[in-house]
Amino acid sequence: MWDRGLLIVGDGDGTGTDLRPLALMSDLGRGDFFAVCRESAAAAEWPDEKIDVVMISPGCTNCAPLLKQCLERRIGFVIIGCPRLEREEERQLLREYRAAGGRALGPGSQGFFDWERRLALCWSAAVRMPDSQPQERHVTLIAQGGTVPFSLYAMAVEAGVRFRRVVSLGNCADSDGELLRCMETAIGDPMTTLLILSFESLTRGRDFLAMASRAAERRLPVVLLRSGVNEAFRDRLARRHDDAAWTDSIMWESVAGQFGVVLLRDAQQIVDLGKLSSLGVPPQGNRVAVLALSEGLAMMQGDQCREAGLDVVEFSPALKEKIQALLPQWANAANPADLSEQAINREGMLGRILRTLQDSGECDMILVITGSLTAAQGERLARAMGTMHRRGGRTLACCCLSRWRPLDDMVRRMNADGVPLFSSPRRVAEALSSLWRIGRDIRPMSELCKPARHPFLERCPLRLSERDAVALVEAYGLKTVRHRLCVSVAEVLETARSIGFPLVLKVVSPSFASKQQARAVALNLRTEEELRNAYGRILERTSRVHAGAEIQGVVAQKMIIDGIECMIGIKRDPLFGPVVAVALGGAYYGLMKDISLRVAPVSLETAMDMIASLKGYPLISGEWFGTPMDVEALAQQIVTLSQIGCAEPDIELLDINPIFVRPKGLGAEIADAFALRRQKARD
Repeated sequence: MWDRGLLIVGDGDGTGTDLRPLALMSDLGRGDFFAVCRESAAAAEWPDEKIDVVMISPGCTNCAPLLKQCLERRIGFVIIGCPRLEREEERQLLREYRAAGGRALGPGSQGFFDWERRLALCWSAAVRMPDSQPQERHVTLIAQGGTVPFSLYAMAVEAGVRFRRVVSLGNCADSDGELLRCMETAIGDPMTTLLILSFESLTRGRDFLAMASRAAERRLPVVLLRSGVNEAFRDRLARRHDDAAWTDSIMWESVAGQFGVVLLRDAQQIVDLGKLSSLGVPPQGNRVAVLALSEGLAMMQGDQCREAGLDVVEFSPALKEKIQALLPQWANAANPADLSEQAINREGMLGRILRTLQDSGECDMILVITGSLTAAQGERLARAMGTMHRRGGRTLACCCLSRWRPLDDMVRRMNADGVPLFSSPRRVAEALSSLWRIGRDIRPMSELCKPARHPFLERCPLRLSERDAVALVEAYGLKTVRHRLCVSVAEVLETARSIGFPLVLKVVSPSFASKQQARAVALNLRTEEELRNAYGRILERTSRVHAGAEIQGVVAQKMIIDGIECMIGIKRDPLFGPVVAVALGGAYYGLMKDISLRVAPVSLETAMDMIASLKGYPLISGEWFGTPMDVEALAQQIVTLSQIGCAEPDIELLDINPIFVRPKGLGAEIADAFALRRQKARD
């Protein structure tokens, strides 16, 4: 992007905010050409030298002439600081500029800095020259808006977080183009160990997930702070981000877990995770060793670690014996360990304990918690922690419940050594837990199934009945309960003799979705007499409840009596596209409200994980009643269903309820299905 030419266009007298980028670039030792023009710059005033980047200052009120110049002169990069483009001409010129291959931040961008490339093209007064070495800067922050990105930066850098680059996207109505490019840059940078994102809206959900998947493959932690998540603000956000797509928080939580993105609840978590970013690769497990200087501190920190989902692992007898041999008699080597204050009163004791733990291989993280310290104790603590941090091998953190001002030397030394230092047992436990969740193996995003050359729905009527939905799933090989469409009582009786009792009768009609509400179903029919009576009864009830309904016939279906009711389905999410779901069916869903969602398509392994994540898994698997059930068959149905969502572009919803999971070896069979076309297809 950068060669040697920068043009800043402002509306002032050439002082103050407009010139902030010049001062920063000068501090970085850049002797490249700079030119400053006024808002009314015309073609004759355009510098003769080659210009690579144009910065339109926040005070500019008419960007149209400038954007036109940038388009005509093929300027590669534009940063638009003014809060919004009021004129349609301005918005159209920006669209044309981007369509021609130009890159733009804004409107409403405060610019960006990239210390490693010696670039600081930003207006924010919060930006200051880094005081750390290049190899010690590990954090990239990419955020929508102008104020938010550099406010988050200022808060975090004050706490010791070391940034490589910060990008203020502004209100980019560019279908996430700059967001995805900046993510790609961070993912391709081996020195970035934490990628922080903050945004209000997203347009290309699946492209974002593909980037998150690439980050997970590289074991790069990605954390996301979302704003405007409350639906009460949706209309207001939509006016600012008119190209955005929206989904709900449940969907966000599901895809975040699927693709290894950690959703943050508060800006303070950025500071906490930023402190841990210097540790490099996240831990592979959640086993934590807690080393406290008192029994009370050990219990306090142990509680918080367990609450955060960490495993306060029990040490082996051999390891406890080794640690106990280094401690006074009254100390306790069991995890969470009470080392007593002797651990930092005696020179070298804490270091030997830390090395013993690190070499044992029995933990993934080591957390030291202290109470009030003297300056001398703080010095010994800092030396031991710094030495162990440089040695590497285990995630290391320290929580100090003390006044930090008398311990300035300790704090400075830990910050200089990159040792994460916290003042809250809860925050350090949650940060370590987030780091572990980030580090778990995330399967790469499956290749998106291409739409079928001749989608099945092209052969179906616009209004889909249950019969059409069942035909759809059968066309893709999903197993259904034995059934037959009948148009007379004689055909119903013939079907009963063919497939056997007990049977279910269901009226088929595109005029209503719920057969139960229409009273168009009869269950557990065991004799021919019951069949005759039920056949006439359900047709009569349907005609009474839905007068004028189009009746296509009655399905006679084998009734499954040895299966567990589940439901599976796909829906087309506005942001993330086809999504597959599984849950317990029938009354169980009403009781548990327990559902598992994933972006489609999914692998068999992912489908098995979805089922296992349900609270009702012991029931589905048969563990509760001692009969193994065919869970893998259910998982295979989920896999195929997820492929249908990708292969059928017109499908909006496909709800399979119930699907019966039968004993091991008998499979999983679909009893009912309901399908809905996308609105544009129906129109």
